Amino acid sequence: MKICSSILVTLLWIGSACVKGEYVVESVQDKVEGGEYNYYTLNQPGNIILVLSSTLGDADIYVSSEIAKPSYRFEEHNLSSATCGEDKIEISSYALRPVHIAIYGHPRFPVSEYTMEVTLGVDEDDDPFLQSGDPVDNSYWSDSEKQREKNEESRIQLLWPIIRNIIMIIIEVFL
Repeated sequence: MKICSSILVTLLWIGSACVKGEYVVESVQDKVEGGEYNYYTLNQPGNIILVLSSTLGDADIYVSSEIAKPSYRFEEHNLSSATCGEDKIEISSYALRPVHIAIYGHPRFPVSEYTMEVTLGVDEDDDPFLQSGDPVDNSYWSDSEKQREKNEESRIQLLWPIIRNIIMIIIEVFL
């Protein structure tokens, strides 16, 4: 059994290395009462992707780099996602830090439980080793090769979280 779990952990590690450009920096599980807010502050530099998954009820996400306690009012947030499903917000590396995050519990539900993942995304255009003024030569790639590589990466990025969750369920069942 111990060998099986170490193999699964190794597979998870190898699989996460295959997904180029993104990795989960932080994951938060919490709950919020209907009509109330939970607040978070994010100082992480870089391109950030916030994914909010409601496991009970309906939680929505509001983001501002100017207002310490953003809300659902239009003038009190810069970015928002208020869907009935998974909420996703992408924050550019150029956005001012700190970024203030509000999780709002929809008043239709007495309590909303959620998981928020903070994912650091590495953009191809943000090369930390590229000096400003250096010429960028991508002429060795043809457009069809670039598109093929991009499609393959997007498939891996789409399938990996599903495979990871299946493996985690298998681990929980056997342990």
